[in-house]
Amino acid sequence: YLRFADGGWSGCNLFRFATPRSIAAIDLWRQVEADRKRPWRIVRRLGPGLLLRYALGRLTLGDAIAHLGRKAGLVAAAVATPYGLAAVDVDKPADLDLVRSLPPVPR
Repeated sequence: YLRFADGGWSGCNLFRFATPRSIAAIDLWRQVEADRKRPWRIVRRLGPGLLLRYALGRLTLGDAIAHLGRKAGLVAAAVATPYGLAAVDVDKPADLDLVRSLPPVPR
């Protein structure tokens, strides 16, 4: 969960790669994830301006995603979903038990 200038957002692992060039986004994100325990490397990779705007509460989600897209050399956008449960990670058996205990999503 991250708070942006336009509200709080949770991510989920749902992506659409519409062009062959979009693979560059995967490469960039792998580099960021590899550096997750070394935040100074992430700041260097993405730029200190992005961090400053976020810290000052002036960065919107759309601006952040667009910035990441530019870094990867493509156009990127976030797509909001009304299904908040999409953000629930199932990384271990207890997570799976939790998800299975939830009521079904109304259609």
